[in-house]
Amino acid sequence: MKIRNGFVTNSSSTNFIIISNQELSRDFLSKQLNPLKDKRFENEINELCDAILYNKELINDADIDSLQNEYGGEIKKIYNKMKKKNCFIYTGELTTEETSFEAYMACSPFEYKTKELYINGLSSTY
Repeated sequence: MKIRNGFVTNSSSTNFIIISNQELSRDFLSKQLNPLKDKRFENEINELCDAILYNKELINDADIDSLQNEYGGEIKKIYNKMKKKNCFIYTGELTTEETSFEAYMACSPFEYKTKELYINGLSSTY
């Protein structure tokens, strides 16, 4: 019989990349993720906005080529299109160890596009 000592985890995570034409803020994200201001999803949207803002890291333009491997070739195309208007690139991670909606999103690969925001969370790890 084997006995395991130390911390054992059963968590999942999703890495994300965000390309935005504005610096990220809770107000901007919530407007983009809930454009109809549907009150039924307000708590979940706020949880997701907080998780993204807490876990994000601003990266520079030079890193976009290396991110294509993880997020796909479309990243460069979207970046080049949004770059014309000035854009910000963020990477980060959502995990199953935080709020219930963040946990749901960490287990559910997702992609979201508007004219002002692109989020790619298709890279899940278990």
